[in-house]
Amino acid sequence: MNKNLRSPAKIISLDHLAKLLRQHREEGQTVALCHGCFDLLHPGHIKHFEEAATFADILVVTVTPDEYVDKGPGRPVFTQQIRLETIAAIGCVDYVALNRWPTAEETIRLLRPDFFVKGSEFENKPDPSGKLQREQAIMAEVGCQMRYTHIPVVFSSTQLLRDMFDFITPEMQKFLTEFRQVDSLAQLDTYLETFRKLRITVIGETIIDEYHYVSPEGKSPKANVITSRYLRQTAGLGGALCIANHLSDFCGHVNIITTLGRQQPNWEEAIRRQLPANVSLRAVFCDDRPTIVKRRYIEPVFLEKLFEVHFYNDAPLSSTHEQQVLDTLSDCIEQSDLLIISDFGHGMMTPAIIDAITSLSLFRAATIQTNSTNFGFNPATRYRNLDFISIDERELRLAMQDKFTPVSEIAPRLMHRLQTPIGAITLGKNGSAIFDQHQRLCQVPVLSQHTKDPIGAGDAFFALASLAAKLKAPATWIAFLGNAAGALAANIIGNDEAIKAGTYRKFAGGLLQ
Repeated sequence: MNKNLRSPAKIISLDHLAKLLRQHREEGQTVALCHGCFDLLHPGHIKHFEEAATFADILVVTVTPDEYVDKGPGRPVFTQQIRLETIAAIGCVDYVALNRWPTAEETIRLLRPDFFVKGSEFENKPDPSGKLQREQAIMAEVGCQMRYTHIPVVFSSTQLLRDMFDFITPEMQKFLTEFRQVDSLAQLDTYLETFRKLRITVIGETIIDEYHYVSPEGKSPKANVITSRYLRQTAGLGGALCIANHLSDFCGHVNIITTLGRQQPNWEEAIRRQLPANVSLRAVFCDDRPTIVKRRYIEPVFLEKLFEVHFYNDAPLSSTHEQQVLDTLSDCIEQSDLLIISDFGHGMMTPAIIDAITSLSLFRAATIQTNSTNFGFNPATRYRNLDFISIDERELRLAMQDKFTPVSEIAPRLMHRLQTPIGAITLGKNGSAIFDQHQRLCQVPVLSQHTKDPIGAGDAFFALASLAAKLKAPATWIAFLGNAAGALAANIIGNDEAIKAGTYRKFAGGLLQ
């Protein structure tokens, strides 16, 4: 142990650390490595480090960077610099370094410790992601051994933060307390493992979500407008592509049936670049329309949307393009377990296509959306005989032509009219409500108070809720799995990325602990 090092001197780069550890090994000293987020340092961490220090001459701790902390919205609470400095202040720790990667695998290969030390809670823990197996393979490669510390009382940073900080509302706490009494982390893992076996077909419009970031400068002297300076832009995959992307990391294979415009600009190449390998784009190309683009002008500091422009042609598909969609649908469903319909009301989902979907025998889940361009013209009542639908409260009220009757009364009536046994009504900040075939209501609150951008949150909810409904999960699980996905998606800006199964499991699993 380097007892002469003061706290700031313990914090060094990974490359410098690798050189120092090589020198220590040449001097005959052994090295133990601990790795983690360490967002809230607690007595369990101290005991863990103290015991780890007894395994070797030198104790090294590497810390997950802020950008790779995937424990859910609002995390990490403490920045990487604060976490580094806090650990460096612990006497038994010799060196602290910020990791460069999401996991410890490459870190082990670079630092080549004699021992990699984890807490006893990992000793017999299931490894559905294969992360532990990959770590062990690299440990064998560099001659590193696994060691476990055994602390009498196991603490959880996630649980402590949840209990002590304002991460969850009293409504969330009440629901989770009751939910944990009858459901478990093992059940979550069972669902996630079963999802991986599903083959999905998604059908619906492609939407490109453009975010143009601008800095408002002031009022123009010649007109009543605010002038703005252009800063940068991003383009994310929205619409049905957003749903397919979210599903890709949970399921075995995803087909996406959609329409793309031949009119310029041509988005096909950019779309294919952003689709994962297990997503097959089955596009019908239309000469009479552009690919739908929704361009939003954003003030970047507070992420306020200033203005929005849409590029689209919402006329129904021509008979030729309609038949191409029907042929593609017929081809895809033969090898699918679940059909997901994403209807944004922009002309793709014609009556003939809806009739074909209605006649299918496989499980069908649909979201039928109301937006500023189709308001009043795309009600959920266009569909019948589905297995699951997901709409928001406004879409429910438009379909039922009822502004004031409580959701709990009109939602069952809509499900009965649509001959659909189970439905979800998303309620914004109030969470979601699930109505099952017995017209029973299950309402689950939102699972995070942190929101950066609501765009795409409903699509993420629908994606995971549909998988749960396909497995005939109880209503509470359908709502919980959907709300967890929505909470994560609400912290992704402009559909720039999809939810990852590992991140999802950590967040949802943390709520169940």
